[in-house]
Amino acid sequence: MRLPPRERFTLWRNRFVYATNQTWPALYAAIAVVAVWVVWNTFLPPHSQFDPFPYVGLGVFITVITWWQNYIILIVSEELKTAATKQEAAEIKRQERMLHLVEAVYAIATLHLHRGNGDVASVETENLDPSGVDLEAPHPFEPPT
Repeated sequence: MRLPPRERFTLWRNRFVYATNQTWPALYAAIAVVAVWVVWNTFLPPHSQFDPFPYVGLGVFITVITWWQNYIILIVSEELKTAATKQEAAEIKRQERMLHLVEAVYAIATLHLHRGNGDVASVETENLDPSGVDLEAPHPFEPPT
């Protein structure tokens, strides 16, 4: 199945962000780059050095990388916030559906109690109060999320 270009780009971007922003690999890579930079510009002959001792180029390079990572972190945090908001909205809808179901069962049981059906009439109305139902408890007929 071929993805549209926008989805392909999003998938590539997410994989790239994940691969480059894992804590330990990113730290090791940064240490390696700085070490190679300093060794190259300290111990090689002066004609092959591209950034002598004060390492101004290294400072600029690290600043650009930091700036780039800050924007990636902002983008990822916004996407996580959006996903969390969607998940909260879905949970609220699920709880509302469950509450409506409990209210419907309560209404049906109350109708049966008022009609005086033999087997249902023995049920106490306090046990059918929807406020006592735990909406967080798993339900056997609920589809997996």
